[in-house]
Amino acid sequence: MHFKIKDLPTTDVYVKFASGGGPETELSFALATVGSTIPNTDGWYDVTIPLSNFVDQTSYTEFAIMGGWSNGGTFLVTDIYIN
Repeated sequence: MHFKIKDLPTTDVYVKFASGGGPETELSFALATVGSTIPNTDGWYDVTIPLSNFVDQTSYTEFAIMGGWSNGGTFLVTDIYIN
């Protein structure tokens, strides 16, 4: 999973995969580990999270990118793609 993120309220990015009523997996990743700053921007990070961290991939129908603190805070996410 790849995306760009800015203004995260914590130093971790949380990703949740779920399916309505089915299995759910939420993991946190240190931005310093999965992200790299994008040169010549005002604080954007390029983030790559290996999907191998999430089991049961074929049963997921939803995903969320969260900023921690019970999903509090405001942050920006763009250019999301899964490969």
